[in-house]
Amino acid sequence: MANPQPEEIQGYPAGDIHYQFRKKLSNADINDGLPLVGDAVTILSNFNEQINTRLYTPYCNHEVTLTQAHSTSTYTLTGKGWKDIAANDGLVEGLEVDFWAVTAANSNQLCLLMQVIPMKKIIYAHEED
Repeated sequence: MANPQPEEIQGYPAGDIHYQFRKKLSNADINDGLPLVGDAVTILSNFNEQINTRLYTPYCNHEVTLTQAHSTSTYTLTGKGWKDIAANDGLVEGLEVDFWAVTAANSNQLCLLMQVIPMKKIIYAHEED
């Protein structure tokens, strides 16, 4: 099965799109920060311990901070930008999201994309299992 594409997100910078992960959100993800998992660990390893970048969703985009947990390779989305996105996009516990990183081909710039998976796609995917 091919990786999902960010079909609902507009206006993000051009570059190479890298699918990162799918995650079911918990209250901790929404309130305390979203840990980036999957392939995000590999892509983010080329950056600093704290990254200020932009996160694009179908409804808005905000400056966000990615903070690396001490002595781990895990980055977490934190700060006011993440809280604004969670509120604007109506994120609640149990929703599933897809996540991408976009890297510019000739620079070390990064932006992030996130969209909620429509419930009908979740149900269909579980029926295929």
